[in-house]
Amino acid sequence: MTMEKKARKKLENERADQECELEKLKENVQKTMAKIETLKESCREKDKEIRRLEKKLDQTNEESETNIAEMKKIHKRSKDELQNRLDELKKAYQKLEAESKSQKMKLEISEKERESSIESDYVSGGRQSRMGSRQYSSSSIGSLGSIRTLSRRTVEPENKFSSGFRSPSTFSLSYYSGDPYNLSRSSSQSQFANDRKISQLERQIISAHTDTQMMRREIEVYKSTLTENEK
Repeated sequence: MTMEKKARKKLENERADQECELEKLKENVQKTMAKIETLKESCREKDKEIRRLEKKLDQTNEESETNIAEMKKIHKRSKDELQNRLDELKKAYQKLEAESKSQKMKLEISEKERESSIESDYVSGGRQSRMGSRQYSSSSIGSLGSIRTLSRRTVEPENKFSSGFRSPSTFSLSYYSGDPYNLSRSSSQSQFANDRKISQLERQIISAHTDTQMMRREIEVYKSTLTENEK
Protein backbone atom coordinates (compact mmCIF):
# COMPACT_ATOMS: atom_id res chain seq x y z
CA MET A 1 0.00 0.00 0.00
CA THR A 2 2.73 2.31 0.89
CA MET A 3 4.55 1.47 -2.29
CA GLU A 4 1.50 2.31 -4.39
CA LYS A 5 1.13 5.65 -2.68
CA LYS A 6 4.75 6.43 -3.29
CA ALA A 7 4.44 5.41 -6.92
CA ARG A 8 1.26 7.40 -7.37
CA LYS A 9 2.76 10.43 -5.71
CA LYS A 10 5.79 10.15 -7.89
CA LEU A 11 3.64 9.97 -11.01
CA GLU A 12 1.64 12.97 -9.87
CA ASN A 13 4.81 14.94 -9.30
CA GLU A 14 6.13 13.95 -12.69
CA ARG A 15 2.83 14.89 -14.26
CA ALA A 16 2.86 18.26 -12.52
CA ASP A 17 6.40 18.83 -13.71
CA GLN A 18 5.45 17.89 -17.25
CA GLU A 19 2.42 20.19 -17.15
CA CYS A 20 4.59 23.01 -15.89
CA GLU A 21 7.10 22.31 -18.62
CA LEU A 22 4.29 22.19 -21.16
CA GLU A 23 3.03 25.59 -20.01
CA LYS A 24 6.50 27.01 -20.41
CA LEU A 25 6.72 25.52 -23.87
CA LYS A 26 3.36 27.00 -24.78
CA GLU A 27 4.49 30.40 -23.57
CA ASN A 28 7.66 30.09 -25.62
CA VAL A 29 5.65 29.03 -28.66
CA GLN A 30 3.35 32.01 -28.24
CA LYS A 31 6.31 34.36 -27.93
CA THR A 32 7.88 32.77 -30.97
CA MET A 33 4.66 33.10 -32.95
CA ALA A 34 4.40 36.74 -31.93
CA LYS A 35 7.95 37.30 -33.10
CA ILE A 36 7.17 35.51 -36.35
CA GLU A 37 4.15 37.74 -36.94
CA THR A 38 6.22 40.78 -36.16
CA LEU A 39 8.88 39.60 -38.60
CA LYS A 40 6.24 38.89 -41.24
CA GLU A 41 4.83 42.40 -40.85
CA SER A 42 8.31 43.84 -41.02
CA CYS A 43 9.00 41.80 -44.14
CA ARG A 44 5.79 43.02 -45.72
CA GLU A 45 6.76 46.62 -44.97
CA LYS A 46 10.22 46.01 -46.33
CA ASP A 47 8.76 44.42 -49.45
CA LYS A 48 6.62 47.50 -49.99
CA GLU A 49 9.63 49.75 -49.50
CA ILE A 50 11.67 47.61 -51.89
CA ARG A 51 8.96 47.80 -54.54
CA ARG A 52 8.69 51.55 -54.03
CA LEU A 53 12.46 51.95 -54.34
CA GLU A 54 12.54 49.70 -57.40
CA LYS A 55 9.86 51.81 -59.03
CA LYS A 56 11.72 54.97 -58.14
CA LEU A 57 14.94 53.44 -59.46
CA ASP A 58 13.24 52.57 -62.74
CA GLN A 59 11.92 56.10 -63.05
CA THR A 60 15.34 57.50 -62.21
CA ASN A 61 16.96 55.24 -64.79
CA GLU A 62 14.47 56.35 -67.43
CA GLU A 63 15.04 59.99 -66.56
CA SER A 64 18.80 59.43 -66.58
CA GLU A 65 18.66 57.75 -69.98
CA THR A 66 16.52 60.60 -71.31
CA ASN A 67 18.92 63.16 -69.86
CA ILE A 68 21.93 61.30 -71.24
CA ALA A 69 20.34 61.12 -74.69
CA GLU A 70 19.56 64.83 -74.53
CA MET A 71 23.07 65.60 -73.30
CA LYS A 72 24.49 63.56 -76.17
CA LYS A 73 22.42 65.55 -78.64
CA ILE A 74 23.51 68.83 -77.06
CA HIS A 75 27.09 67.63 -76.95
CA LYS A 76 27.03 66.54 -80.59
CA ARG A 77 25.46 69.82 -81.66
CA SER A 78 27.93 71.84 -79.60
CA LYS A 79 30.82 69.70 -80.81
CA ASP A 80 29.79 70.21 -84.43
CA GLU A 81 29.48 73.95 -83.89
CA LEU A 82 32.85 74.08 -82.15
CA GLN A 83 34.42 71.95 -84.87
CA ASN A 84 33.04 74.23 -87.56
CA ARG A 85 34.30 77.25 -85.65
CA LEU A 86 37.65 75.56 -85.21
CA ASP A 87 37.86 74.80 -88.93
CA GLU A 88 37.00 78.42 -89.71
CA LEU A 89 39.68 79.63 -87.32
CA LYS A 90 42.22 77.25 -88.84
CA LYS A 91 41.39 78.54 -92.31
CA ALA A 92 41.63 82.14 -91.11
CA TYR A 93 44.90 81.33 -89.35
CA GLN A 94 46.35 79.73 -92.48
CA LYS A 95 45.14 82.64 -94.61
CA LEU A 96 46.70 85.17 -92.24
CA GLU A 97 49.95 83.21 -92.20
CA ALA A 98 49.99 83.12 -95.99
CA GLU A 99 49.31 86.86 -96.16
CA SER A 100 52.01 87.53 -93.59
CA LYS A 101 54.53 85.46 -95.55
CA SER A 102 53.48 87.18 -98.77
CA GLN A 103 53.88 90.62 -97.20
CA LYS A 104 57.29 89.68 -95.81
CA MET A 105 58.40 88.43 -99.22
CA LYS A 106 57.10 91.60 -100.87
CA LEU A 107 58.92 93.67 -98.26
CA GLU A 108 62.16 91.79 -98.85
CA ILE A 109 61.80 92.17 -102.62
CA SER A 110 61.00 95.87 -102.20
CA GLU A 111 64.07 96.32 -99.99
CA LYS A 112 66.28 94.58 -102.52
CA GLU A 113 64.83 96.60 -105.40
CA ARG A 114 65.24 99.83 -103.43
CA GLU A 115 68.85 99.05 -102.57
CA SER A 116 69.57 98.02 -106.16
CA SER A 117 67.87 101.16 -107.50
CA ILE A 118 69.81 103.43 -105.15
CA GLU A 119 73.10 101.80 -106.07
CA SER A 120 72.39 101.98 -109.82
CA ASP A 121 71.22 105.61 -109.55
CA TYR A 122 74.36 106.61 -107.65
CA VAL A 123 76.57 104.84 -110.17
CA SER A 124 74.71 106.37 -113.13
CA GLY A 125 74.69 109.81 -111.52
CA GLY A 126 78.43 109.65 -110.86
CA ARG A 127 79.16 108.64 -114.44
CA GLN A 128 76.99 111.37 -115.92
CA SER A 129 78.49 113.95 -113.54
CA ARG A 130 81.99 113.02 -114.70
CA MET A 131 80.84 113.17 -118.32
CA GLY A 132 79.36 116.64 -117.70
CA SER A 133 82.63 117.82 -116.14
CA ARG A 134 84.62 116.61 -119.12
CA GLN A 135 82.22 118.29 -121.54
CA TYR A 136 82.39 121.51 -119.55
CA SER A 137 86.21 121.49 -119.56
CA SER A 138 86.48 120.78 -123.29
CA SER A 139 83.96 123.49 -124.16
CA SER A 140 85.66 126.11 -121.94
CA ILE A 141 89.01 125.42 -123.59
CA GLY A 142 87.54 125.34 -127.11
CA SER A 143 85.53 128.51 -127.43
CA LEU A 144 83.34 131.09 -125.75
CA GLY A 145 80.34 129.97 -127.82
CA SER A 146 80.56 126.51 -126.31
CA ILE A 147 80.60 128.03 -122.82
CA ARG A 148 77.45 129.99 -123.64
CA THR A 149 75.80 126.87 -124.97
CA LEU A 150 76.65 125.02 -121.76
CA SER A 151 75.34 127.93 -119.71
CA ARG A 152 72.03 127.88 -121.56
CA ARG A 153 71.75 124.18 -120.91
CA THR A 154 72.35 124.76 -117.21
CA VAL A 155 69.91 127.69 -116.93
CA GLU A 156 67.10 125.99 -118.89
CA PRO A 157 66.91 122.47 -117.45
CA GLU A 158 63.12 122.35 -117.52
CA ASN A 159 62.94 122.65 -121.32
CA LYS A 160 65.47 119.88 -121.74
CA PHE A 161 63.66 117.74 -119.20
CA SER A 162 60.31 118.22 -120.97
CA SER A 163 61.82 117.20 -124.29
CA GLY A 164 63.11 113.95 -122.77
CA PHE A 165 66.80 114.99 -122.55
CA ARG A 166 68.83 115.97 -119.46
CA SER A 167 72.35 117.30 -119.59
CA PRO A 168 74.94 115.59 -117.42
CA SER A 169 75.40 118.58 -115.15
CA THR A 170 71.65 119.09 -114.76
CA PHE A 171 71.10 115.39 -113.97
CA SER A 172 73.90 115.40 -111.44
CA LEU A 173 72.60 118.52 -109.72
CA SER A 174 68.97 117.39 -109.56
CA TYR A 175 69.93 113.86 -108.46
CA TYR A 176 72.11 114.86 -105.56
CA SER A 177 69.88 117.75 -104.49
CA GLY A 178 66.45 116.05 -104.40
CA ASP A 179 66.03 112.53 -105.82
CA PRO A 180 67.91 110.52 -103.16
CA TYR A 181 65.95 112.21 -100.40
CA ASN A 182 62.61 111.67 -102.14
CA LEU A 183 63.49 108.06 -102.94
CA SER A 184 64.59 107.41 -99.37
CA ARG A 185 61.49 109.06 -97.97
CA SER A 186 59.11 107.10 -100.22
CA SER A 187 60.98 103.89 -99.47
CA SER A 188 60.77 104.58 -95.73
CA GLN A 189 57.06 105.28 -95.97
CA SER A 190 56.52 102.10 -97.99
CA GLN A 191 58.56 100.09 -95.50
CA PHE A 192 56.64 101.60 -92.57
CA ALA A 193 53.31 100.72 -94.21
CA ASN A 194 54.48 97.17 -94.90
CA ASP A 195 55.77 96.77 -91.32
CA ARG A 196 52.49 98.03 -89.94
CA LYS A 197 50.48 95.63 -92.11
CA ILE A 198 52.72 92.73 -91.11
CA SER A 199 52.30 93.68 -87.45
CA GLN A 200 48.52 93.71 -87.87
CA LEU A 201 48.60 90.32 -89.57
CA GLU A 202 50.75 88.89 -86.77
CA ARG A 203 48.30 90.18 -84.16
CA GLN A 204 45.41 88.61 -86.07
CA ILE A 205 47.33 85.33 -86.24
CA ILE A 206 47.92 85.39 -82.47
CA SER A 207 44.23 86.14 -81.85
CA ALA A 208 43.16 83.30 -84.15
CA HIS A 209 45.57 80.92 -82.40
CA THR A 210 44.17 81.93 -78.99
CA ASP A 211 40.58 81.36 -80.18
CA THR A 212 41.59 77.94 -81.51
CA GLN A 213 43.07 76.93 -78.15
CA MET A 214 39.93 78.09 -76.33
CA MET A 215 37.74 76.06 -78.68
CA ARG A 216 39.86 72.98 -78.08
CA ARG A 217 39.57 73.41 -74.30
CA GLU A 218 35.77 73.73 -74.57
CA ILE A 219 35.63 70.54 -76.63
CA GLU A 220 37.66 68.69 -73.97
CA VAL A 221 35.31 69.98 -71.24
CA TYR A 222 32.28 68.73 -73.18
CA LYS A 223 33.94 65.34 -73.67
CA SER A 224 34.73 64.97 -69.95
CA THR A 225 31.17 66.04 -69.03
CA LEU A 226 29.72 63.45 -71.39
CA THR A 227 31.97 60.74 -69.96
CA GLU A 228 30.88 61.56 -66.39
CA ASN A 229 27.20 61.49 -67.36
CA GLU A 230 27.60 58.10 -69.02
CA LYS A 231 29.12 56.73 -65.81
